[in-house]
Amino acid sequence: MFGGGSEQEDSRRVDTTLFGSARQQVSLTGPDTEKLSAFLRSAASNDVLLSGERISPLHHELEAVKFMHFAVVPVVSLGIERHHEADELVVRIDDGHVRLNGRLSRSSSIEGTNTVRWRNIGDGQWSIETDIDLTLKLRIPWMPRPALRAWQATGSAVLSAACKRNARRLLRDVSEAHAAWEPPA
Repeated sequence: MFGGGSEQEDSRRVDTTLFGSARQQVSLTGPDTEKLSAFLRSAASNDVLLSGERISPLHHELEAVKFMHFAVVPVVSLGIERHHEADELVVRIDDGHVRLNGRLSRSSSIEGTNTVRWRNIGDGQWSIETDIDLTLKLRIPWMPRPALRAWQATGSAVLSAACKRNARRLLRDVSEAHAAWEPPA
């Protein structure tokens, strides 16, 4: 819910779902690229992969997504699954809600994954790709169906744009962090 309210106000609300996705890829070259795979396979990459501000031992607060006249702040618990044989890892949202107007909304939920893949494409060059898929469920004030469809389309476009920004930022941060990382001896 967007805030406190009476039961009568709640009956004038509707559940809605927004979808966002983005896929970005970058090629890396140079002397440090050989350690990319070792970096992403190691726990040393967790700080880069688990972005956002840690607000508790289990939760991160991610960058606000500005939508219409308010900002939606995702508050999520994240986990990483590493698939070493496939040169792939998946950052998944284990639990997620949003903060609206400074209040955590338990009637909202966020589900999603960020799949990161990397491969050696030869001659000291590596490809790294991130593929983000998010679903945001919200309870919003009731509106007529045409207005609701327009709201959902706009909301999904805003969510996809945020996914694209985060995908670009993640690729940049992984590139910088792996270059500075020194593997254990």
